[in-house]
Amino acid sequence: MLKNIEQLLNILRESNTDETVIVESIAKQVRLLFQIKELIINATPINISRMLGVKEYTISKLVAYTSKYTLEELTNILYKLSDVDVNFKVYGSDKSKELEMFFLSLWQVIYTYKLFVV
Repeated sequence: MLKNIEQLLNILRESNTDETVIVESIAKQVRLLFQIKELIINATPINISRMLGVKEYTISKLVAYTSKYTLEELTNILYKLSDVDVNFKVYGSDKSKELEMFFLSLWQVIYTYKLFVV
């Protein structure tokens, strides 16, 4: 897993994409997963698609991923992304280092949660 994080960070660095854009893109996807996870209990993918204004194909693909995360995990990830965004914009933190720390903390949150839930 840590090796995958290193590979991902290298790919992101080589793409020269601004770290703020990366964090915003990840946050958008995690928010969408969170919304789908909450809505799937009482709605069909077609209805969720209409409610969120997202294509049905996208919703149907993301529904499978919602089973891999709990609402608590998704909430924690969103809070961490918010912290990273604030550190970028308010405190002027080193974006590359913040992104690296985010991915490491993300791994820790998911790993720790799976360790204690299983």
